[in-house]
Amino acid sequence: MSKAEAGHLAVEGERLASYVRALGYPPALPGLDAEVTEVGIGMVHHRKKATLGAHALRRIHAQLALGRLQAHRLLRALPTDPTLHCFEHMAMNDFDTPTEAAQTLHKLWEVPAEPITHLVAMIEGADGLILVRDLESRDLDAVSQWNGAERPLSLLGAHAAADRFRFSFAHQLGHVIMHPEPGATPQQERQADEFASEFLMPAADIGDKLSAGMDLPRLQLLKRRCGVSMAAVSRKVLTLAAISEPHPRARRNSARTPPDRARHGATPRRSARTRPRRRDRRTAR
Repeated sequence: MSKAEAGHLAVEGERLASYVRALGYPPALPGLDAEVTEVGIGMVHHRKKATLGAHALRRIHAQLALGRLQAHRLLRALPTDPTLHCFEHMAMNDFDTPTEAAQTLHKLWEVPAEPITHLVAMIEGADGLILVRDLESRDLDAVSQWNGAERPLSLLGAHAAADRFRFSFAHQLGHVIMHPEPGATPQQERQADEFASEFLMPAADIGDKLSAGMDLPRLQLLKRRCGVSMAAVSRKVLTLAAISEPHPRARRNSARTPPDRARHGATPRRSARTRPRRRDRRTAR
């Protein structure tokens, strides 16, 4: 099998038949390369540890490709257009931040600026495709793939705890929204983390809680309310505190050195809608 994967052994005839029998797949499946790989492996984004090996990553990529093929076959039986969905790319630059992208998506999907209770239902309501599988590794939580036209697909590991699952899912949503270009960089990972933090814990909501002070019991309440880990909610609180309160040395020098810039974010409007509004990708790109 390893020789076949490396391209050193032809898989055909009886060898092909024995492989598909062992794997439990129909004989036609190995010949569907054009359908399976149409998005391109470069458009795959991961939330993984550095310890994940290349062999395990290839296996997970194969699960993603097979999952997309299966999902497409199921969707063909439905009277729906696969290009109808509520996702669109938001370019990142020096003026548009991941936090603002998360706030904009709250607006576009008409989601209140408050913690999201049912994240999976929301993404499915936007016509995103979600698969939860045993990835046979705890070094990778999620992968996502989108060609910018058809519905984006996210593959998430079934091993993750609920709070980590939610943050990993929102992290992948950030990649889908912000990163149409191939490849993964530390900057992209930081941007996806910032997006996930704001999407799950809007500053407009969390910031109000800081005025009463913050201690361990209040952090635990925020953790349960937002459905994220203690580490994630602690980082969010520290980030907001750093934005709203200058460093002590800066406060001492404020009389002679006034601040020359401030950071502000738009507050999404509240709405009763819970399902995002579809856009026809054939006419609205």
